[in-house]
Amino acid sequence: MFEGTKYMCMAVETQMVDFEALERDPSFERRGSLMKHVVSLFALTADQCPDELLQIYDAVLVRLATMVEQEARRYASETLARLERAPKGFISALAEDEIQIAAPVLRFSPVLSDDDLIRVADAKPSDYASCIAERAFLSESVTDIVAHKGDDSTRRRLAANPGARFGDVAARILSHQVARDEALQHCLVKRNDMPKQLIAELIKHATQEVRAQLVAKEQFSDLNVVEDAALMAEERLGFDFLFDGFEFEAVEADLDRVQAQKSLDELDLVAAIQADDLARAVCLFARLCGVERMLVMDWLSKRKMEPLVVSARAFHFADSTVQNLLRVGPLQDWLPDDVRSVAMMRFETLKIETAQRIFSYWDTSASAA
Repeated sequence: MFEGTKYMCMAVETQMVDFEALERDPSFERRGSLMKHVVSLFALTADQCPDELLQIYDAVLVRLATMVEQEARRYASETLARLERAPKGFISALAEDEIQIAAPVLRFSPVLSDDDLIRVADAKPSDYASCIAERAFLSESVTDIVAHKGDDSTRRRLAANPGARFGDVAARILSHQVARDEALQHCLVKRNDMPKQLIAELIKHATQEVRAQLVAKEQFSDLNVVEDAALMAEERLGFDFLFDGFEFEAVEADLDRVQAQKSLDELDLVAAIQADDLARAVCLFARLCGVERMLVMDWLSKRKMEPLVVSARAFHFADSTVQNLLRVGPLQDWLPDDVRSVAMMRFETLKIETAQRIFSYWDTSASAA
């Protein structure tokens, strides 16, 4: 912000609220009334509020929040929770406030990003994750962490939420719970987007009532079994197309020799990419990220970009490394341009600390399994 604009904002902020007088006033009632007034005023003009004025509201409300009691902060949370435009710093602060204050913005506020939600779910008790589980849309990364941090009730909320996209971690955790939780079974049977491992566990442990519902659902008919077999065959063909003919064991042995003399780093991966050597690139990517090579091969053959992107971001890979990796050898033809574009957009907007949180939960969940 330019200096002139900064001082102008400070002046407007002072005109909006006389903080010096307010600090001398011991009345929480007057302070709370003032916060409600500012919140209500903003809510009435939110759609037309210019960015500079939005910043002023943000500064004023963040400061006021430290001077008022719970009731005023709860009013602010309930009033601003559903607004498309709201003061980001203030909404983020409310999301980490006491649960009765945080709940409305955690459930509804579109101002909160995936980074915000992951940070709150990671740092706060499970009742915060429970509120997040009720949002209209949840990405796989958020769902994974909410499933990991939440309790059984939270995971039922996730299962009952049609806007929650299930990642590998969430599916694995719910697979463990479904064997002992009939209520979860009833939530899951209503979904049409369950991962295969979750479907298998549900069929294995379902009660008679749930089994009847499964049989009645079209996606579990005999025809669907054939379709599943066709999908598995397609995935197998993709795996063979990408990796058939590569001597992975020889590559691993060579990398063992190199690693005995020096530490492997991203430059080694870049060299493999420049040599258009997919096998070496896959082996190096797996080693640098500390994951199994077969897992990386599975991601690529099934075009599962999210875990690949998160891993690369968590380990500080350069944009150019990831972009070029997705074009090595047969990946050039295997990955459609739109898949590459979405993957790179996700990589470029994903914060490193968020990726590291997500990666740590994948690692923990895999170890627990």
